[in-house]
Order: sequence, then structure tokens, then C-alpha cells
Amino acid sequence: MRCPGQDWRYWKGGVAFEIPCPRCNSPVEFFKDENTQRCRACGHRFANPKKSLECAQWCAYAEECTGAAASGPVDAESGFASGLVLAVEKAFPEDPRQAEALLIFQHAKQLLAEAGADPRCVLAAAILLPFVRSEPEACLAGTQAAGRLTEILRNTGLEEHAIQQVWTLLRSWPTPARLDTADSRILRDADRLARMTCETGAQRQRALGPAQAGWETETARNRARLLFDQ
Repeated sequence: MRCPGQDWRYWKGGVAFEIPCPRCNSPVEFFKDENTQRCRACGHRFANPKKSLECAQWCAYAEECTGAAASGPVDAESGFASGLVLAVEKAFPEDPRQAEALLIFQHAKQLLAEAGADPRCVLAAAILLPFVRSEPEACLAGTQAAGRLTEILRNTGLEEHAIQQVWTLLRSWPTPARLDTADSRILRDADRLARMTCETGAQRQRALGPAQAGWETETARNRARLLFDQ
């Protein structure tokens, strides 16, 4: 018998979707059950940001499907991350800002090795950043825009203190006196990587610089070299 999660008869909605490539920004098609996919435009292989392996904690097919027995260890952030992506898609259907949000989100996910970072706060701030940046009133407590984003965070199961941390990250963004925390450094580097993804080769090289200057985390510096220093 096939795992129900991989049987299309049990799937709701579309069976495939597109995600922007974190190297070249070209659309890459994923099926719901695919772990990774390769970009046809540039050859870069990357993980499916919507894939959640929470089912591996209880499913009888877990070992066959993922290599981990039921109740075995799974990525603690995978369920939260996939839920966050789906919540944003539901709140902002057909919104062109989704592409930028997914790019920043994907890069942030790869930078979470930075010591002291809170993965859930970083990922939440990363995926909401384009919506705050394009709507300054979203940073104002009590506004409809702020309430909408806060509701997204609550729907993903974030505690109130964590929601406040996310807002601290987002509200510090346009001000000169920036935060200097592991979370804020990752967020700024993820945003820079996302912007470079959308630039031309020449623009990227100017942004990279001969000494890979300007990165706030070593992980981001190495990722930029891997993705763009051709």
C-alpha cells in the first residue's frame, strides 16, 4: 500500500506549484511530495519549502518514505515553516509579493545555523518582510494591515512573546538604529541574498565585491559565494 500522503487521490487543491529559484529567480515546479527539485535554467537544486515531515512522527510508512522510523527525530521547524508559507498564500492569494517573500524565506532557512538565532522568529519575519516594506502602515500597532499580519502569526501557533519578537525585527527595518542580534543579522543577509537573486550577473559581482564585504554572517558570505560567485 502506498503512503496516503503520496497518493494524489488524498490530496486537496493543486498537485503542483511553482517556487522561485534562489539562485536565478526562474520559476521551478514542485509536486507536493517532492523533497528537492533542480532549476532547469541554472541547474541549482534546492529543497521544497512547503514540504513538511511532521507526519513522520506518527505514520507507519515513515521509515520507507523518509528513512526515519515513526516517532523518530524530524526537523522541529519543518511543520512551522510549511504552515507559515501556506498561511501567507491564503492571506495574500495571487499577490506578486509572494515571490519575494519566498525568496527571502528560503535564504533565511539556509542561514539558521547562526548561533543564538530563533528559527521561528527569523522565518516569520523573513516571509512577512515584503508585505511590511510595501505597506509602512503595517508597522503601526492597531492598523488593519498590522492586525492581518499578526493574525497570520497567531494562526501558525506562535506564542505572543514570539510574535512581539517578530514585530521588533520588522519594525526596526527602516530605521537607522538597526538591531544587532543573531535574528536581525540573518534577516538582513537573507534579504540581501534575495535581492541578488533578482539581479544580473554584473550587478551581482558589484554587490559581492572582491572581498565578499558587507555580509553580517559567515554563512551568508559562503552561500553568496556558492550561488553567485561564478
